[in-house]
Amino acid sequence: MGAGLVLSSTGSPGKAALARAAGFDHVIDMNEAVLAEAILRETSGRGVDVVVDGLSGPVLFASLEVLAARGTIVTVGYSAGREVAIDVTKLIWKAAQIRGFNFLFESPERWALAWQGISRLLVEEKIKPVVAKVYPFEATPEAMRFLVEGRPAGRVIVRL
Repeated sequence: MGAGLVLSSTGSPGKAALARAAGFDHVIDMNEAVLAEAILRETSGRGVDVVVDGLSGPVLFASLEVLAARGTIVTVGYSAGREVAIDVTKLIWKAAQIRGFNFLFESPERWALAWQGISRLLVEEKIKPVVAKVYPFEATPEAMRFLVEGRPAGRVIVRL
């Protein structure tokens, strides 16, 4: 979609393999490397323009370390922690920004536009959703347990 370099990070070898198969330019397994060091190495010290953070906590802290000047962190989740301390001088000196994103605050027009774009990418097979497991509706509690405890790579689907 126009990015020069697309990086992914993960905490498991299985998820790293899935990210590589999905076509990321570089995958950082945080069991084998320090996130900030690996990103700075991959970008020749420049850092990245955009971070999409689904974990927050210590990952958000590390994201600020690797953000390029005028970069943006978009945080969409908090499974690694709801609170994080940051060094605001890094935010100021980089003229960076941290934004929260929640689709619930978007207008119906934005939802329609997003779905149109996603649908096109699905049809053209430019994106391929990863499904970890499918459950019947009756097994919803088991599906939720798997989602929380199993930390699956991919979506958990409950069929109606």
